[in-house]
Amino acid sequence: MSITAQNQAQFNPIRRSAMHHKHLLLGALMVERDGWQQPAHFGSAEAEAKHLREALGICDISPRAKFVIKGDQAEQLVSRVFPTALIPDVGEISVEAHAGGIHGANAALCRLAQDEIICVATTGLATWLADGLKDDSGQCVHSLDISSALAGVSIAGPQASHLLAMLSELNTSNAAFPNLRCAQSKFADIHGTVLRIDIGDLPNYQLYVGREFGEYLWDALVEAAGVCGGGPVGFDDIAIDFHRVARPQILRHTPGCLERSHVVGVDRGDLCFESVFYVTGPIETAAAPCVAEHGVGRGLGRIRAGCD
Repeated sequence: MSITAQNQAQFNPIRRSAMHHKHLLLGALMVERDGWQQPAHFGSAEAEAKHLREALGICDISPRAKFVIKGDQAEQLVSRVFPTALIPDVGEISVEAHAGGIHGANAALCRLAQDEIICVATTGLATWLADGLKDDSGQCVHSLDISSALAGVSIAGPQASHLLAMLSELNTSNAAFPNLRCAQSKFADIHGTVLRIDIGDLPNYQLYVGREFGEYLWDALVEAAGVCGGGPVGFDDIAIDFHRVARPQILRHTPGCLERSHVVGVDRGDLCFESVFYVTGPIETAAAPCVAEHGVGRGLGRIRAGCD
């Protein structure tokens, strides 16, 4: 074996987020997961769990696979990659479980504009998405892998909405920005994208900014979290990677009735989801049970007359 071949055999490229050195300064235990160095915890899993239950936790989610799909045919391209997915309306998010036929691999489809959809997915789906989103049809659409271009931070817990309101121009009330919504906004005086994907009853916001602002955003959020009684938490301490989310299924419907189901979180292994019924005829049921990996959740229907 040549020296070059020997050297190549020893290569083990590891990716690090923009906040990597900040994690080390805070005493994080760093572990490798899906080719990324990630903080498993910051010294005390019990203290971090308490942050999430009673106040809030700040988590680095930069390793997530992130793709933007733009163009007049964006919806068609996404539907080709996710044939069973519910394509969201502008400002909404839909969650696709077991993406690529892989158990536990999930993707959130976030529609920022009529011709722009961002896909945020389990880290291990990056290659599958890159292959699937290639478009050779000549249509007016293109996709771009922005996984390394963006830094991501999650804010989760009872005080998450309060913290985001402190640093953002976004109205974070449930009425103005409910679960499964997305928007481009300004927080900590920088522009970025915010997704709301709650964890059971816990508000959960995912903030994405340019990588060059990663350390700045992390510092701002950790400082604000301290004021709210929270702090940083490790990747293993926060259930934000959808690994236990199963895609809700409607079990009964009548002709002329379309159900749109949205995952709204996971609570102790049970799937929580909301269903919206677009009605053109009579309905036999306004609720449908669904099965999560570790239990049974119940979906409560919200009835809206008319079909759009």
